Amino acid sequence: MHEDDLILVKHSGDLGVVRVEGRGTFKNARYLKTFAKKSREIGINQFALDLGKCTHMDSTFMGTIAGLAIDAKKSQTPLPQVYYISEKNLELLQTLGLDRILNIVADDLKISADGKTDSKEDAEDKINQEQLSEDMLEAHQTLASLSESNAEKFEDVIHFLRNKLETSEE
Repeated sequence: MHEDDLILVKHSGDLGVVRVEGRGTFKNARYLKTFAKKSREIGINQFALDLGKCTHMDSTFMGTIAGLAIDAKKSQTPLPQVYYISEKNLELLQTLGLDRILNIVADDLKISADGKTDSKEDAEDKINQEQLSEDMLEAHQTLASLSESNAEKFEDVIHFLRNKLETSEE
C-alpha cells in the first residue's frame, strides 16, 4: 500500500464512518472489510463513506463496497451512504451499477472527520497472498452478481483468481 493511501475510520453513535484518502485498491480493501466486520460485531450496521479525498478506486475496492451494500440489503439495514464523491469516482460506480445499491448523498456529511478520533484500521493479521487472492475473488464475484455486463467483464479475473487459489492449495 502506498503511504499516501489511507483508510481512516471511526464510530459516531450507531454509524461507522470511513474516509478514503488516496487510492482505494485491493491493497487496502481489507481495512474496510475488517472495520465493517468489527462494527457489525458491536451492533453497528450503518456506514458512511467519505470519498472526498479518494483519487481512484479499483474493482476490488468497489467490490468490497458492493459487499457492504449487499450485506445491508440482506440484514435489512440502511444502505451505505457515499459522500463527497468526485465525478470520476461516481462514473466508476455507475459503470459497475453500484449507484443502484448505494445511497449517494448530495449534501454534506454531518460527521466531523477531524483526525483526532479517526485511526487507520489495523487488519486482523498480516495479509498473506492467499487471503489477498480470496478477498479479490470475493469482491469480483460480488461485482459479477450485480449484472450480466459485470459478469462478462470480470469472468476472466474470477477464473484467474480461482485457479490461483486452487494452485496454492496443492
